[in-house]
Amino acid sequence: MTIENIDPKLFTSIKVGPYLLNSRITMCPLSRLRATNDHLPSQLNLEYYDERSKIPGSFLVTESTAITDKFGAISHMPGIWNAQQTQGWSKIVEKVHENKSYIFLQLGAHLKTQPLCYMSLKKWNPPNVVEEYEELFANAVLNAISGAKFDGVEIAPYQYCAFLLKRNVDEGDRLKLISRFCHFLKDKIAPVVGLENMNRVGLKISILSQEEQIFLVKKLNEVGLSHLAYLSITELRLTNLHVDSDASLGSNDWIREEWNGTVIRMGGYLDNIAKLNIDILANDKTLIGVGRYYSSNPNLINQLKNGDPLKDYNRLTFYTNTSVGYLHWLEEESSENHFKHQGPVSILEKS
Repeated sequence: MTIENIDPKLFTSIKVGPYLLNSRITMCPLSRLRATNDHLPSQLNLEYYDERSKIPGSFLVTESTAITDKFGAISHMPGIWNAQQTQGWSKIVEKVHENKSYIFLQLGAHLKTQPLCYMSLKKWNPPNVVEEYEELFANAVLNAISGAKFDGVEIAPYQYCAFLLKRNVDEGDRLKLISRFCHFLKDKIAPVVGLENMNRVGLKISILSQEEQIFLVKKLNEVGLSHLAYLSITELRLTNLHVDSDASLGSNDWIREEWNGTVIRMGGYLDNIAKLNIDILANDKTLIGVGRYYSSNPNLINQLKNGDPLKDYNRLTFYTNTSVGYLHWLEEESSENHFKHQGPVSILEKS
């Protein structure tokens, strides 16, 4: 696939938090399940993020990474709750920084949003106390920022709210839960990174209904968190399965009226260049997130800039555990079989 007529502004620099990026393209989180079975980052992960950070000033957000093994740590999903995992991630961060690029860790605190068939059932022991859940979250942030030296973290409010909703906290009032999430950021996460450094924390606000998203943004401004690194929002290509259909349809342009900070907009933009150009020109603090095509085109930024053809991604290999469909996109396709049996090995074993 060749993409033409992209506005040059997409390839101009922009600040995200304290970091100056070389373009307005972000690599979005993509769960690929290439960690070891005990949730350690693997050599495959190291090569994957290395390949996609070679262009200096690139901005990557990792796959969802579990904050605990008590729930939601599906097989081959990386974790960030213990010292070994933190050390493994630090080697990936070090490589990205050697490439003069930036990387945020997306924290995964899955509960009811994950298919049960993929869970580690023997570990299914979610905390019943909200305070314990919040401590697990704060510990993961500490490991990511202070331990592994990530440039920042991305948190999804819907996961926090789903946990509280399951326990009927605040009588299940969704807006009250979102308000509680904002105070959780201010009271539990800000002390870990420093309130002035909350510009190293981004939020993925997708899956919430539009009413909930708008309420969240207003509440963030109200509690003094308008300086977060970014808000990430998915364009409404499909009906939101988690809310009433009518509540999930419409435009995301409202976010520019409510939020003065950076926004990452993602969802099918490479299939709709006209919309990409409109959104990138409409506001100087907008980035475009790309996921699937980044998986098959490690040099995506230069390929788009130069008008080079993009390789199609291999959907059948999204959640397999070998290098096929994950690495070596820069090599000839005929060499793919050579790597067919390469599975995840802990980075620490390769050190």
